Amino acid sequence: MRCMSFQLPILSTVLVLAGCKTVGKDYQTPEPQAKRMDAWNGRLDGAVSRADLDPEILANWWTTLNDETLTSLIERARAANLDLRTARAQLRRARAERKIAESSRSPTIG
Repeated sequence: MRCMSFQLPILSTVLVLAGCKTVGKDYQTPEPQAKRMDAWNGRLDGAVSRADLDPEILANWWTTLNDETLTSLIERARAANLDLRTARAQLRRARAERKIAESSRSPTIG
C-alpha cells in the first residue's frame, strides 16, 4: 500500500507532462481578439445598409446559413404554429374537458 501511494503522484505527473505536446508545423497563431472586435464594431458604426434592414430579409434570416435541417425545422414550426384564437379555443376546450372529468368525482344524489 505504501508503494502505491508513492507511485500515484509520479504517475499523475508523467501523465500531465505527456499531455504537453508541441503543435504541428502548419499551426498559425490566432488573430488577437482586439482586431476582430474592431472589425465588428466598424461594421456596426455605419456600414449597415438598407438591404440589411429589409423586413423580408430579416424574416428569413436563417436561409443565409444554408442549413437544410434548420430551414426544415423552422418551416415545420411555422406550419404547426397556431394563431391566438385557435390556441384560446383549444385552451377553453381542454379546461371544459377537465371539468367534465372532475365532475365524476363529486357526490351525486340518486
